[in-house]
Amino acid sequence: MTIQTTFKKASLFSASALVLAVASASHAYEFEVGDVTVNYGGYTKLDMIYNVEEDLGDAFNIGSINTGAAEDNEVEGSTRFHARQTRFGFGTDAMVSGSNLKTYVEADFFSGNADSGFNQVVSNSTQLRLRHGFGSWNGILAGQTWSNFMPLVALPPTLDFNGPAGYIFNRQAQLRYTTGGLSVALENPESTVNNSLDDNDPLPDLTMKYKGAAGPLNYSLSGVVTYLEVDDGNTDASENGYGVMLAASTTVGGVKLGGNFGYNDGANRYIFNSVSPFQNGYLDANGDIETVSQVDAMGFVDMPLTPMLNGLVAVGYSGGDADDEAAAQASGFRDSTMSVHANLRYKPAERIMYGLEYQYAAVDEYDGTDGDASRVQASVKYTF
Repeated sequence: MTIQTTFKKASLFSASALVLAVASASHAYEFEVGDVTVNYGGYTKLDMIYNVEEDLGDAFNIGSINTGAAEDNEVEGSTRFHARQTRFGFGTDAMVSGSNLKTYVEADFFSGNADSGFNQVVSNSTQLRLRHGFGSWNGILAGQTWSNFMPLVALPPTLDFNGPAGYIFNRQAQLRYTTGGLSVALENPESTVNNSLDDNDPLPDLTMKYKGAAGPLNYSLSGVVTYLEVDDGNTDASENGYGVMLAASTTVGGVKLGGNFGYNDGANRYIFNSVSPFQNGYLDANGDIETVSQVDAMGFVDMPLTPMLNGLVAVGYSGGDADDEAAAQASGFRDSTMSVHANLRYKPAERIMYGLEYQYAAVDEYDGTDGDASRVQASVKYTF
């Protein structure tokens, strides 16, 4: 076996155009092993966070913002340093039977709990976790990566790991077929129906997306259909859920503009910072599955201020509509969620980034109570 040991700078994600759309600013080492091209790279990242109000975690967890009496009595002001977003990945690319066989594996350290030794007192230990692990050949992708429903054409570069409200953020196992700009996938159907003892997932989620371009404009239209079922021996209920999302981005005079607009009902878990975090519906007093519809929107402007300094403003919104607002709120659903991320990213050299970001979010409950939170985050990122 011959290994070419001359390393050269290359895109970290050249093994997959899918991931290249998300992290094209990263770099890696590329080398040949026989007839296989191998890429390896990643980055280290220090995040230094000051919570002006309540502590919302190592990433801005908008869904946990206090409201009502809890908002009035919360503890304010806390500092947290961590390096959990540090990551590495490698990919391969080889010609097999006339088509490129591409694989990609990526991991970071955004996992861990107290039982596994995760603590800030002594070691700050965190667990390694799988982000991406997939292969693609002849239009067929199999493994874990971004949901096909997720609009990668409009991803704002926030320092915050979670990002704005109103945006799809989901990675999961799937089997996908792509031809031209059209992709169809069967994906892991991990649905949560609150108030139920047994959430069944008898069928995979079905997602479809079409990506295209018109001059400098890149756009995508995606959709998802999911089947919700509860069957615990006493309750047997089912409901359909769906979602659609239109997204686009363009660059004008060096300024990147992007955003998305979508609607879903019963597929709410795909919207990460939304009015229904990680839930698709709830079981009502009659034993029926009730869904909450929501409108989601996000927009951002990323502008070069100098050759080495960029500034970003991203605004997100998620608004819900429940038939029984009291029951929906009791089950963890909220009336609306909004967020603002504003940052400055300074790049003195190609593989170095220093950033400062202000984050603000507000939530409204169906009963009229509300809450908000803000914090400041500084980051240092070194790419290898």
